[in-house]
Amino acid sequence: MTSIFPGSNAFNAVNKTNKEHNNATELVGKLSSGKRIGDGSDDAANLYKTNNLKAKILSTKASMRNVTDLMSAAQLADQGCSNINKMLLRANELAVQATNKVYKNSDRISLNNEIQNIIDEIDNIANGVKFNEVSLLNGPRSEISTQIGGSNRGEFTIDLKKTNSTTLGVFEQSTQRFSSDVKIETFDGTNPDSYLYENVSANSQRLIDLGRSVIPSEGESFFSGSYIDFSLDDADLNNETTKLKKVAVASTGQDKISVVGSKVYIGNGTSADHIATLDGSFDGVNGKKLRINIEEPSFTNGDFESATDLEGWSVISERVSLDGTSLIAGKPTPTDTTYHANNAGLKDTDPLDPGRAVGTMNGGISTTVVKSGSKAVVLESADFWTTNGYSVFRGPHLSSNSSVTLGTSSSVSFEWRAQGGGDAYDVYAYLIDVDNPSNTITLLDEHTTNTSGTSPWTKKTVNVNQEGTYQFVFVSGSYDASGGTKLGAKLYVDDIQVTNAARKLTGAVIENIGSLLYGEADTGTNSTISLSTTSFSTQKTIGTGQKVNFYGDLGNQELNIKKGEIAENIAKKINKVTDVTGIEASSSTQALISFENNAGSAVRDTVSFNLYGIDEKKVTISSEIDFGTGNQNMNLTPLRDEINKFSDKTDIRAYLSNDKQGITLKTSQGFDILIENFNLKNDANNIDMYINEMKSSGQISPCSVKLSQSSTGASANDSVRIFGEILLKSHEPFAVESSETSSIMSLRGKEQLFTSLSTIAGRSFETAKNSIDVIRFSLKSISQQQSMLGSISNQLNDTILNLSNNKILDQIAVGHLEDLDVAKTVVSLQKSNYIQTVATAMLNRVKSTMEAVLQILER
Repeated sequence: MTSIFPGSNAFNAVNKTNKEHNNATELVGKLSSGKRIGDGSDDAANLYKTNNLKAKILSTKASMRNVTDLMSAAQLADQGCSNINKMLLRANELAVQATNKVYKNSDRISLNNEIQNIIDEIDNIANGVKFNEVSLLNGPRSEISTQIGGSNRGEFTIDLKKTNSTTLGVFEQSTQRFSSDVKIETFDGTNPDSYLYENVSANSQRLIDLGRSVIPSEGESFFSGSYIDFSLDDADLNNETTKLKKVAVASTGQDKISVVGSKVYIGNGTSADHIATLDGSFDGVNGKKLRINIEEPSFTNGDFESATDLEGWSVISERVSLDGTSLIAGKPTPTDTTYHANNAGLKDTDPLDPGRAVGTMNGGISTTVVKSGSKAVVLESADFWTTNGYSVFRGPHLSSNSSVTLGTSSSVSFEWRAQGGGDAYDVYAYLIDVDNPSNTITLLDEHTTNTSGTSPWTKKTVNVNQEGTYQFVFVSGSYDASGGTKLGAKLYVDDIQVTNAARKLTGAVIENIGSLLYGEADTGTNSTISLSTTSFSTQKTIGTGQKVNFYGDLGNQELNIKKGEIAENIAKKINKVTDVTGIEASSSTQALISFENNAGSAVRDTVSFNLYGIDEKKVTISSEIDFGTGNQNMNLTPLRDEINKFSDKTDIRAYLSNDKQGITLKTSQGFDILIENFNLKNDANNIDMYINEMKSSGQISPCSVKLSQSSTGASANDSVRIFGEILLKSHEPFAVESSETSSIMSLRGKEQLFTSLSTIAGRSFETAKNSIDVIRFSLKSISQQQSMLGSISNQLNDTILNLSNNKILDQIAVGHLEDLDVAKTVVSLQKSNYIQTVATAMLNRVKSTMEAVLQILER
């Protein structure tokens, strides 16, 4: 059937036209943006890849900014270190100049001032190096870090080593491991206290010099069960023995400490008081603490039985008022508020009747009225007349010349008896704190209205309610109970006792006890000092071959140390691997020689011994010495001169102490010093030789060894070997471990010392000399930090280049995925436009045909 309506081809043409139109619109949009992928409908898979790459590119850009900031921080820190390095070079120049012995200390003042200014400037530089207000050299942070890239592992960190005058310096440790710290521990019966004295040294008399005071000057009050412990820090590890120097007779000098037998005394100017006793268990032997048990003080002549009447007491026969202002024994009295009602405010200040004769007043020892023993004290007044009735008259009074320290666990007791004379008695007694006179404790406040009343002997006990150092005061008195204005009475006192009194020791006294400390060294295996009957039977310090590991800042290295090797050779081995470990070593040998005259009288005798020096070269020493009457008044000058006669051969030099009581032997190399066959010309003279080890710093061991005279027997320990010191140094902490754990080469970490740059000075030859090493290792530390910061800067610069290259590659990849193929798209657009044109023409032809048919039909 024939139809004038469009067929299916016409509808297909319409659809094709619409489709091509949409396609052309999309192609025009892509051409205008230049992008192949506009949304997920374009290419869902590649859109995901593209977004990931874009995120990576943005992260890379941020990382580049982060790395640039970090590199800037590293460069700033590097420049700060460079400035500090310049300061250190100048400080080193000044320190070296200050070691010129042509200068006097007064000449070194300007040099030292500049050194101190350099120290301040180094700290200023360290404080001023900041990035975004973050301190890079002297801040609280130990590191700064930043994220590089999107990965969790993409973090870069710079370690910020704190750099200032207190962190720069030298770490050092000696193989001489004698105790160097003293601890004094106190227990007052309730509370413990501890005081540490660091880096102590013995003096020429072998006694320990505690150095600066540590214990507060007021000291402590020691009650029942109290003690003081003295200990050397490494005595248990080194098997050292701690002792107190003893004398035959206690000194009576004020605050002079003496140890006689097992008792410790303190002088009071006229006699010596027994204040402590050496403990039988804590005896200081083989590393144990040395304890002294504090003796509870006894109150002086509290029973009044002393052969010297009123010893320790004073009686004053004069009128006194208890009004808070009058003085007894130079201290204000307390105020008595317990007067009889009839007194009517007269208290004890009513004037004496000028029309009457003045009565009598006296006090002293009574042998007729006593409580126990044969003596008591009586205070008596009689025949005094006051102006008004019912008044109180006080006097005489008794006070103790000494004081006693009491605490809240203490108590006092006494026997008393009163008797009315001209009238009733009114008696008073109290304790007064000598350090705080406003603090008083009432012991007795009794009065009666019986004009002739007599009290029996009565024991009074009072518990102390406040700690203090107290003086006793007893005041006799009379109350005019009859109103007749006549007064008089007696007060008897006996058997004054103190329970749990404290021994008050000032800080200076406790430290004076500590100044009598000395030690005895262990000379067993692996010790740096060894005794024997001959020099060649003494044990060598390196008793067995061993492997020693050195752990330094740069790395670690194992060395083989042979049996019997001396310090000098070991130090050379260590220095050969300094570039590997960062640890340097030096060696030397030094020791203190001293003598003790035990004869109890003046002695002059000839000392002889063999001395072995470098390469075990032997010389014979013989010198006549004036040993004086003890170990504090001898003169060792001739022995020093004799040793120095052979210095060219032995390489050992002798130096005399200022008090001439000791001689220091020193070598510039670390070979063993041997002393053999110590002897005296006169065998009967009781003279001992002592050897104390020393460090190159001048610190003398608190512990010594004693040589016996060879003439005392074939088995006498008359010979000693002194091993050299190896001093290890580094700019960072280090560790040394030996396969022989007890060897001196197995160093204890706690003994490592740090000397900071802040301590350098040029005020004397010694301080300038010691400062040079501190500056040298500070330079080493700064140089290492600069190297680290420089390498980090270079690494960060390379990182920026790598990030930039990665960003470019990622951008290319995004372009490959996302950019439009313009030529292909233009062809597609032209094709789409052509199809639209043909389809439109076809539709127009259909439309015109339909219109023509309809026109024909209309006609």
